[in-house]
Amino acid sequence: MGSPTVVDAPSRPVAPPEGRLARRDVAGLRWIAEQYAVRTDVLGHLLSGVAPWNSPRTARVVARWRHAGLVERRRFLVDDAPVVWPTAIGLRRIAVPYHPHPPAVGLLAHLHAVSLVRLGVERSGARRWISERALQRRHPTRDAHLPDGLFRAPGGVDVAVEVELTRKPGPRLRRIVDELTTEHDAVLYVVDSAPVRIGVERAVAALGEQRRVTVVDLARFALPASR
Repeated sequence: MGSPTVVDAPSRPVAPPEGRLARRDVAGLRWIAEQYAVRTDVLGHLLSGVAPWNSPRTARVVARWRHAGLVERRRFLVDDAPVVWPTAIGLRRIAVPYHPHPPAVGLLAHLHAVSLVRLGVERSGARRWISERALQRRHPTRDAHLPDGLFRAPGGVDVAVEVELTRKPGPRLRRIVDELTTEHDAVLYVVDSAPVRIGVERAVAALGEQRRVTVVDLARFALPASR
């Protein structure tokens, strides 16, 4: 991962153009808002119908949104794609009740990983994704662990998603697994390395939840090449 650096100055908010946004714009902006912030390489796949868009085509859409004051765009890390998040104007235009703010640099990897998983499961037929951001609004005082997302699998089962990029102590992992399996019928646990996988699988085995918890590698959700 590269060193943090701000390349783009925030765009100046302007009044959005008259008329309705295109359906693709609304869907894309809602998706971004639900995930807090989304990298442009993910957007190229999200906005495309079939084949992923190349970087210039995605950049033109983002530039149009920025000109309308709907989003901000910034390259936080020199080795990563730029990140896009909605402005107050953008959130009002798509009628979602979130507060606009740039993502914390320390959360970028996690936010990107969750976006990859959501994109992957939706492309595989999943429906009704509920983001962690939406879950937090539903349960503002809840002490139990909230998953990174929920979706309905093609077979009709509701699945909680947990993305784990770093090693955690065994007791904490067991507590997370216990809370997730208490609240949800199935859990998709996505891990980013062999040490993390080992820790999660040990926690799952200790609780006897191998049937309901599926552990997969984040690499499974890597973006295919763009044109």
